[in-house]
Amino acid sequence: MYDRINRKLELHLSPQKIESFISDIIMNTDTSHFLKKGKNYYITNDTEHIQ
Repeated sequence: MYDRINRKLELHLSPQKIESFISDIIMNTDTSHFLKKGKNYYITNDTEHIQ
């Protein structure tokens, strides 16, 4: 999973840094920007350039 995240985001982060990165984005994104499609959740955060 961590390799896929690094590849998709074109980063080279350790598993701990990936978890911290994702946690920070989730905590700093208003719940109105969360979209659930089936079993997947999608987050949009324009400040962090996440779509």
